[in-house]
Amino acid sequence: MWSGGAVRTVPGCRGEEAATQGRAHVTRCPPSLRSGVRPQAPAVHATTVSAAPVPPSRTAAATMTPGATSVPPYRPIHRGESSATAPPSAVVASGESEPIVGGEACNGSSKGSAVDGKTASSCSGPRKRGVKRSWKDGVGADSRAFVPGRISPLEEALRCYGDRGAGPIIAPRAGLEFDSCEEAFDYYNLYSWEMGFGIRYSSSQSYKKRGEIYRNMVSFVCVCGGTPDAGSKKSIKQGCPAFVRLLRTDDDGWYIKEFVADHNHKMSETCAEISCWKSHRQIDPHTKELVKNLRANNVSLTEVSCILSSFFGNNNASAVTKRALRSLTVQNNSEKVEGDVHQTIENDVQINREAEDDVQKTIEVFNRLHEEDEGFANVVDLDEGGKIKTMMWTNGKSRHDYLCFGDAITFDTTRWKNGVGPDSRKFVPGRISPLEEALRRYGDRGAGPIIAPRAGLEFDSCEEAFDYYNLYSWEMGFGIRYSTSQSYKKRGEIYRNRVSFVCACGGTPDAGSKKSIKQGCPAFMRLLRTDDDGWYIKEFVADHNHKMSKTCGEQSCWKSHRQIDPHTKEVVKNLRANNVSLTEVSCILSSFFGNNNASAVTKRALRSLTVQINREKVEGNVHKTIEDNVQINREVEDDVQKTIEVFNRLHEEDEGFANVVDLDEGGKIKAMMWTNGKSRHDYLCFGDAITFDTTYRTNKYNMPFGLFVGANKHFQSVIFAGVLMLDESIKSFEWGFTQFVALMGGKVPKTILTDQCSAMEVALANKFPEITHRWCKWHVFRTIKAELGQKYTKEFKEELNKMCNHMLTSEEFEAGWGALVTKHGLKNNVYMSNIYNNRHMWAKAYFSGKFCAKQTSTQRCESANHVLKGSLSPGATMHIFVEQYHKLLSELIEKEDGKEHEDKLPLTETSTGWPIESHAAEFYTKTMLGKFVDHMKQGAKYDVVEIVPRRKYRLDHVDPLSCDKWYRSSYMVDVREDGGYYQCECGMWDHMGILCCHSIRLMMQLMVRKIPEQHLLRRWSRNGNKVESDIVRQADLASYLHTSRSFRNASLTNKARELVELGDLNIECYDLCYKGICELIEQVKSKRPNTDVA
Repeated sequence: MWSGGAVRTVPGCRGEEAATQGRAHVTRCPPSLRSGVRPQAPAVHATTVSAAPVPPSRTAAATMTPGATSVPPYRPIHRGESSATAPPSAVVASGESEPIVGGEACNGSSKGSAVDGKTASSCSGPRKRGVKRSWKDGVGADSRAFVPGRISPLEEALRCYGDRGAGPIIAPRAGLEFDSCEEAFDYYNLYSWEMGFGIRYSSSQSYKKRGEIYRNMVSFVCVCGGTPDAGSKKSIKQGCPAFVRLLRTDDDGWYIKEFVADHNHKMSETCAEISCWKSHRQIDPHTKELVKNLRANNVSLTEVSCILSSFFGNNNASAVTKRALRSLTVQNNSEKVEGDVHQTIENDVQINREAEDDVQKTIEVFNRLHEEDEGFANVVDLDEGGKIKTMMWTNGKSRHDYLCFGDAITFDTTRWKNGVGPDSRKFVPGRISPLEEALRRYGDRGAGPIIAPRAGLEFDSCEEAFDYYNLYSWEMGFGIRYSTSQSYKKRGEIYRNRVSFVCACGGTPDAGSKKSIKQGCPAFMRLLRTDDDGWYIKEFVADHNHKMSKTCGEQSCWKSHRQIDPHTKEVVKNLRANNVSLTEVSCILSSFFGNNNASAVTKRALRSLTVQINREKVEGNVHKTIEDNVQINREVEDDVQKTIEVFNRLHEEDEGFANVVDLDEGGKIKAMMWTNGKSRHDYLCFGDAITFDTTYRTNKYNMPFGLFVGANKHFQSVIFAGVLMLDESIKSFEWGFTQFVALMGGKVPKTILTDQCSAMEVALANKFPEITHRWCKWHVFRTIKAELGQKYTKEFKEELNKMCNHMLTSEEFEAGWGALVTKHGLKNNVYMSNIYNNRHMWAKAYFSGKFCAKQTSTQRCESANHVLKGSLSPGATMHIFVEQYHKLLSELIEKEDGKEHEDKLPLTETSTGWPIESHAAEFYTKTMLGKFVDHMKQGAKYDVVEIVPRRKYRLDHVDPLSCDKWYRSSYMVDVREDGGYYQCECGMWDHMGILCCHSIRLMMQLMVRKIPEQHLLRRWSRNGNKVESDIVRQADLASYLHTSRSFRNASLTNKARELVELGDLNIECYDLCYKGICELIEQVKSKRPNTDVA
């Protein structure tokens, strides 16, 4: 029994005992399980908790449900271990007291055993008097009332785990009671998160009595449970036996009648994989409302994801995945269409009701506007059926403006889319504030302005006085600003003793400025200090020499009335940091306030705040200085320092993170490259073919940004590293390519695709001549439309696309190119001739024998750059750039985790039924399996002709006349090494690493049941991202980095900055650092001749 707890009897559970009072809040997913890989369940050390025995007079024979038994003493089944291997549980004698082990009550009549290799439990047998275990024969609520002191199942599980200290936290068992069905679902969902599967509602049973529906049975099953959907290849159902069945208690609660824990499929292991299950993609109501407002204002999903990441801190902390956002968006769109109208059986009736509801609401809006403005008018044009064709409206102000300025107008249509002395005195309870005093006096007076400044009025702080005077200025119709102030030094502290506030029109007009609003207005208020560090009004002048603002719209134009509260500022800052436009920001704020009129934040105020935010980004914590050049240097230094801090933080979070910086003679950054442990690991697995592009430039420093991108085992884009360079010179590219190979452990890629930049070509030839360098097709043809003009027709485009993407051999290309230029009269075209002369650099037919992982363009880089551009605001600094880069990485990792989750789900059936497809399904990822099956289907168009028995074959197209003239209809396939290797003329295996349709067709003809070992490329397999060990590569990397001058320079600079900050704290630190530096310099000078490395 737990110490200090009150013992109580759980109703409906046969004398089981629980302890202590209180309840626990049910959460979808424990935060402790959200980070990293979900821990495996260790062996259980049972902790015995005493329970009251059941009196012998109340025991009865147990009635067991077929296929299930009472719960045995808890022992978790580890992954890879069948429940059949678990030790059989001992039978518990009826009427005896049994301990609660691992959160499972085994009291009195509970019996445990292993039945048919399944772990199951059921609740039946003797029970307490007055508690029935049969179907409830009555009508009541769907949940029972909350009772203070009743221990919730979640709290009981947490307490048991605290005593047990091992095994899963959540432990469902037969007899466990819940207040509601939803509470039981959440409990089982938490258990499924721990174990690595998802759940869903299954069957339920209810009956109608006295006009009320009453549910008396509900089941939850694993999402893989049930019979596979007929005709669906994506169905994940495979008859998993795991389930929980709930029945009702006499007090309208629910209890677990049966529980089966066994599964017949693999469990998800990482948190990212578990998050792919639908039951673990729940979003809280507050986040739902925020997403709804953002999407209602046309903010893209990528920007919404970045905004949520800003609130959570980073993408890893955010539990909202892109997949969950898409589902929520679909749900929100459905709610937009439905509104408050309920779904009906007939869709046409529903649409009519929606339209009528919309029209009615529009009429209500018009009526309200007419009540508020007598000059408001509207007119509607109806068709014969009474439906709205056209609608026009205006208001009194607009009509009045037209009378004055309507001599010339424009018209356009737009499609409507849905340490100093104390500056204030301490607060004293009971002291009446000036604002409260003004409100009380106005209540007695009943006329005149509410706020009434006067000499002698006291305030706790200067800010309170400013707000008071600002409220007065709003009433009267003018704006205010700070004017002169006076301070002195008292007891070593700066002390302000006078402050003045003046009208915004006060003061002498600025010389040479035609827009100055200063006109010597005498209105002002001067404050002096009281003896208790407060403030009082010494002088107050209320007269003005200018007209006052009359409307609220005019008053909002004064700067003092455009203040934005800190919470709204933070929202605007997050939105602008994610490149949301000012118009969208204004609409989002209006959604929060209800409408534009209710929002006190004007567009002008937003622009001012945006300028301030951009200035803070650049300045950081650096104060303004007198000289602009010093300020710029400080801004750059601050940005560099923040970038270093970001790198240091990333290195603390990821030991595999690495960065290298190239500095000039003056110590300024010329280039910077960085990568993380995941990217370096991916490069070891998929770095044989990469693309590199530098099409994105930051607006702040105008530095070209390059991305090294490849394709993973799911044929998804994977980013290996990012690089910022000062320019696109040969020297910069040589540094970039050299450092990239170094950061990746010295592994040189086989193939690299770039644009047509000559500097890249020279740099690669100088540093890595063994790399196969090819051009991106997109860059080659990006100006073809402008170059060819009218000759660039739809027919020409289709033929050119077919020639570039479907021709497999150089003979096909030559024939096809000749036919193309002749047909369209481009034989003597200079542009087409230049492209043809460089065909070996971009044409797929000339990639034969060169492995490219089917990459023929830098589209992957272009796509990544496009996403990065969308999440960056103009003028982004280096540290912001690095932060957004890692957000992009998180997005790609999320997509990869989704594919990993899909690969672990079972394949219901093969498409063709051939044994070779079954073997491919065991080896390839589902994405690559789809490409393999496509090749199998294409191979059905060929007949096999044996040339040399079991050595050489020819495959002929069954209908060559249906193909284009340039199309090659026959291919030769050589069989080598006694069927261990197939070589086809098309070169698909060498180009992509997957068998071509001709080789597969031949294997099927020869009744080959498995793909030969030499044709199983590991990078496309389910284990393609697993390497045996990279310790040697890491050692090589560390050795290389120590010999890299740029790496040494960057490392020493970082440490020197840290030393300067520490040495500047006080005199002792300075003396220690200075002495140490001098000694270190002498030691280095003595070693320099022997250790200078170029």
